[in-house]
Amino acid sequence: SNSLLSFVVEGGITGVEIHRGEAWFESDAGNQDFFVRAGNGKAVSNGGTFDVAAYEDGVTTIAETNSLVVEVHAQAVLCYWRQYGNALTYNASGVTAAAHPVDVQSALAWRQGQLIFMGAPLAHVAKVLERWQPSKIVVMGDALRQRPVTLVVDLDRSRDVVPVLAKASRS
Repeated sequence: SNSLLSFVVEGGITGVEIHRGEAWFESDAGNQDFFVRAGNGKAVSNGGTFDVAAYEDGVTTIAETNSLVVEVHAQAVLCYWRQYGNALTYNASGVTAAAHPVDVQSALAWRQGQLIFMGAPLAHVAKVLERWQPSKIVVMGDALRQRPVTLVVDLDRSRDVVPVLAKASRS
């Protein structure tokens, strides 16, 4: 999935830095906090499961079980949520999508070998598909980039999807 991570230690706490890509984490509540740094923020867990996806234009963190604290340095603000299945998105400018409910089954379907998009803009679909492709996917034109797409992709056949999307976008 073209992800690049490294182990880091900050203040005696072990964590992971995601340089690019996506990863799912399980943190044991009995141990000390665990963190994942991505972009200009970090998610801190004291137990539970969560996902962090880092793209060029931003980072999305999903609390699957238990709560997370997401600190976004550019805004020097802490973002808390206490419900399972919430996502928060940020970029270099700060929080771009406050904590909001997500369909965890769909959002984390990549763990079961699928990508699920329900009315997602084509630009987002292309960005996610790029993680599973050896080349760049370019979507030309604002109207096409915003076109909603509903699609289920089997990751072992993800290369077959791009030509189909290209053909469908011309119609």
